[in-house]
Amino acid sequence: MKLNQIVFATATLLLWATAHGATITVTTTNDSGPGSLRAALAGAANGDTVDARSVTGSITLSHGELVVSNSVTILGPGPNLLAVDGNATNRVFHITNAVTAVISSLTTSNGAATSFPTTGLWNDHSTLTVSNCTVTANKTRGIYNTGTLSIFASTICSNSAPNDLGAGVYNDGSDGGNATLFIVASTVNNNSITGNQTGGGGIFSTGNSGMGHTTLVVSNCTFSGNHADSAGGAIYHTAVSGQQSTATLVACTFSGNTATNGGAILIQGNALLLISDTIMKTGTLGANIGYNGGTITTRGYNLSSDSGSGFMTNATDQINTDPLLGPLANNGGPTMTHALLPGSPAIDRGKSFGLSIDQRGFPRPVDDPCLANAAGGDGSDIGAFEAQGVCANLQISAITRETNSIRIAWTTYTGKTNALQWTAGAAGGSYQTNSFTDLFTVTNTMGTVTNYLDVGGATNAPARYYRVRLVP
Repeated sequence: MKLNQIVFATATLLLWATAHGATITVTTTNDSGPGSLRAALAGAANGDTVDARSVTGSITLSHGELVVSNSVTILGPGPNLLAVDGNATNRVFHITNAVTAVISSLTTSNGAATSFPTTGLWNDHSTLTVSNCTVTANKTRGIYNTGTLSIFASTICSNSAPNDLGAGVYNDGSDGGNATLFIVASTVNNNSITGNQTGGGGIFSTGNSGMGHTTLVVSNCTFSGNHADSAGGAIYHTAVSGQQSTATLVACTFSGNTATNGGAILIQGNALLLISDTIMKTGTLGANIGYNGGTITTRGYNLSSDSGSGFMTNATDQINTDPLLGPLANNGGPTMTHALLPGSPAIDRGKSFGLSIDQRGFPRPVDDPCLANAAGGDGSDIGAFEAQGVCANLQISAITRETNSIRIAWTTYTGKTNALQWTAGAAGGSYQTNSFTDLFTVTNTMGTVTNYLDVGGATNAPARYYRVRLVP
């Protein structure tokens, strides 16, 4: 499913709920009683909207989990304005009864269920869309999914699952049903699992028993600083023989994820991974890709800071290459991202694969005319972040005379080869743009500024005109 399809589906669900049902307004942050979120959910019918946009602060649960047993839309004022808190003793939301529900614009936090499944939010064989939300600081993983779950423009962060699997999200098709997880334009960061035989700091996706079909589709997402002691720091994807378990990654950025086996991704058993236009930068522990069986297929335009464990074999893939990423930060849009620094080898070396925006909602592709595209590429950048500037760091910054010589200084992309060119001036101060000649070619490895002394350039006649070009 493409990004635009998921956005449309989310908008359709919101419109359907608003247009065909009643609106029940939440007026208090109390856990129970008139005007509470609990009372609104208990009184809602299929198609209703539970509107909590007028309340702010924290709804701290003291009467158990909130059960969503009808097809409703829950609207909050924003994840920074309203949190539903499990009080470290409760699961926060339980979506049940095979319903179709939407949770939008709030935070789910501090869940700590003691019964299976231990999670802050349980999508129990239902269809759930989580949009513009934050799922954070849950003590027993963030989300457990046994149905169809779409996560859009949300943050899954700082969840933990000691001696377990899937601290951020557990996508479980092991009971014979189909578990499907779509994650779009979201950030999964700083989730952690500790203990032996644990895995999937960010996501654990499995079809380990029964005959279910497990699907994981991730596009325009950032995975940063997730950890598992054992395997799959960011993603652990597995299936036993006979299972169908497919993971598709498009335009994602992995940075600083750690695990003994597969700091970014572990593939195991009979699982299938399709990966394209994705950055993987190692953390302090583990290679980017771990492999315990299965099939890894690259569709190209990937960039790995290590060897990619031998799987990055497409001609457009780059290995053993630093992607030059900025820190995880607010670079625009609803979720945090890693910006591409000037001179990043990810810039213009990707392919959009039908995506028209990046994780932040900014246009994609933005093709820099100063940079050569990868073969068959469209000028898109690799990863979740699309740089919006073009030729920003390639310009002559100073021309100074030194006796009879001319010194030309220019800024450029670190690590790129660029050519200083000249052409002779014509009558009236004009020049021919198609008659430039290389004067000096250099690969800049020491920074973003370089210079060249054109000996005798000040006494040459006629006058010289200079320009700098990147060499593909």
